[in-house]
Amino acid sequence: MVNTTFSAQNRLLWLDYARGMAFLMVLYSHLNYCNDNLMAFFHPVFLTMFFFVSGYLFKSDYSFGRLLEHKIRTLLIPFLIFVLLLLASAQVLTFNEHSSFSRDLLDSLLQIRGKNDQIWFVAALFVMNFPFYVLVKYAKSTRALLLIAFVGFLLSVMYDSWLKLPALPWHIQFIGNGCFYMALGFAYRKHEQKLKSCEKRTAFFSVLSLYFAFVAIRKFILHLPDISFDGSFYFIDALIITLLGIFAMIYISKRLTNAKLILFVGANSLLYFCMHGKVYSLLQVITEKIFSKFAIAHSETIDFLLGLGMTFLVAIILIIPVILINRYLHFLIGKGYKLWNSGN
Repeated sequence: MVNTTFSAQNRLLWLDYARGMAFLMVLYSHLNYCNDNLMAFFHPVFLTMFFFVSGYLFKSDYSFGRLLEHKIRTLLIPFLIFVLLLLASAQVLTFNEHSSFSRDLLDSLLQIRGKNDQIWFVAALFVMNFPFYVLVKYAKSTRALLLIAFVGFLLSVMYDSWLKLPALPWHIQFIGNGCFYMALGFAYRKHEQKLKSCEKRTAFFSVLSLYFAFVAIRKFILHLPDISFDGSFYFIDALIITLLGIFAMIYISKRLTNAKLILFVGANSLLYFCMHGKVYSLLQVITEKIFSKFAIAHSETIDFLLGLGMTFLVAIILIIPVILINRYLHFLIGKGYKLWNSGN
């Protein structure tokens, strides 16, 4: 059913729908059964949408002290707690080879992309809030904010895609990419009422058609690598495709109703980021044992169905632990206390 009226409450619900859809794409991408062709259409939007939503929700009236307290409490501390829990559990129950606890811990604290960084996105989002704070405070207008953020985007693309320099601790090389999409979300909120006139059904289908066409051309004709939030060597193609994808995600998110699982996942995306790894790893081990025992052969169709089914199964399995943490252990995710009195 299409929802055509947007109350203040619905305006916030669409953000959770957007995060929920994006996280399910993230979860699907981690599975051994994910389909490369389908992932080409997911990659441009799933992480990008999280940065966009973070920018939309960014509090421009916060002092630096208040921002620091809030982000340490709601991002850094949960990150550190779940890193320790994941590393400790890996010593007892693991489905992949790993180094010693001390080596894994050092890698986790250094946060260099690709080295024991299972929940790297939480660390990256924590880091990116602070340069974005500076941009928001000192940019004299939304246009200036977007222009400066775009220059940062180009610098990040240059570092990663053009020069192919080494990954930096705490994902600093992605700051330009993340801040740019945060700036888009921030600017969208400022001008949301004006932009609603563009969010028409005909515009949506036109944008969606272009999105699928451009991604398909890159994937199946030009055979170029998938686009993600970190841009591409040609940067303009990444920018155009990602902007089209964001528009489509906004349109869909604002019209979703009664998709309770997606809404729940989006509202609790931090916990899902932190906890989904062990669950899908266990399910994949069990699945492979079943396939081996009954001599079932993998095929593209079977793996496609397995990937989709396992994505939603993991989301459902995590409902109970997420509810329990929210109810009894909410301090793990920074709720119910403050680290210090941060003022305005």
